[in-house]
Amino acid sequence: GRTRPYQRLNQALRYVGTYALTVDQLVMVAESFPSEEARFEILRTGYGGVVDPENWFYVYDVFSRLSLAMLLYDYVLHHEVVFADVPGHGTGGYQGLPDYSGYSFPVYQSYSGTVSNVCTTPISEPDFNYLLERIDRNVDDDQLLAQINQILQTQCLATSHMMKLALLLPLELDRLQFLKFGFDRVFDMDNYEAAQQVLDHAYYREDLLGYLHQYFGSVQGPCEVDGAYFSQIRQDVVNQTYRDRMLSKAKQYVQNECLSMDQQRTLVTLMTFESDKLLLMKFMYPYMTDPRRAHIFGNLLTYSSSQREWDDFLAGQ
Repeated sequence: GRTRPYQRLNQALRYVGTYALTVDQLVMVAESFPSEEARFEILRTGYGGVVDPENWFYVYDVFSRLSLAMLLYDYVLHHEVVFADVPGHGTGGYQGLPDYSGYSFPVYQSYSGTVSNVCTTPISEPDFNYLLERIDRNVDDDQLLAQINQILQTQCLATSHMMKLALLLPLELDRLQFLKFGFDRVFDMDNYEAAQQVLDHAYYREDLLGYLHQYFGSVQGPCEVDGAYFSQIRQDVVNQTYRDRMLSKAKQYVQNECLSMDQQRTLVTLMTFESDKLLLMKFMYPYMTDPRRAHIFGNLLTYSSSQREWDDFLAGQ
């Protein structure tokens, strides 16, 4: 069963996701947990329900790690909500469906890649939406996960369906476990890396990608430099003082070294700015060992406009 700390965190998430709180009250709940990851989950869940959003900037003081503070800031920046005026706002993780507008869902209707042996004809969108609306979200985490797993085990789902179901789960650990459990049953297996979008923490995203590569085989062809040398390449790129030099150094290695697509993807993640990631991806396209799978690089982009630009670029090749 679930350990006691997780039970306590689940209770806190339900509380901040159900009631309208002041920023001070939300911070008090967050600070009752020593784990900064738990604090992040609580603040993210309670964000839409604070009654004094003008004081929101105080919440960042609960973090000693700048990376988590920036992650929460980025979440707030890209998730516009209507703030509550009265208690009982009902905008938490169990109330209503999540906002899907910030995600890029793979299209499976014209999919022609690898297909699961147990899922050859995905459920229709109207039927899936019907099942989605019937899920009772006013239950504890284990019961919610049981309902979602029941859909997974009785229906043929696409990656987009898996992402929408995972977003109903407030805990990222539950999302990760659900996505790993359902991978071998999903229709469009080649699209599954897109599911990492529902995981905010880099640790969980890397865990999912590692699982997929182990299960399905790494995305690579005849090219790959050894791990020790590639670590030197990464460090050399990171050590560049300015963004233009970092981009130029990454391009140099792409052009002069025989890198696997996994290694090329890693270089893209080293770029700080979205525009630089896109420029590097376009540059490395001719050097990819399997250009037919270049679409998976789109999962490294944050904004839908950038993902569309990447899709348009590939369509023109």
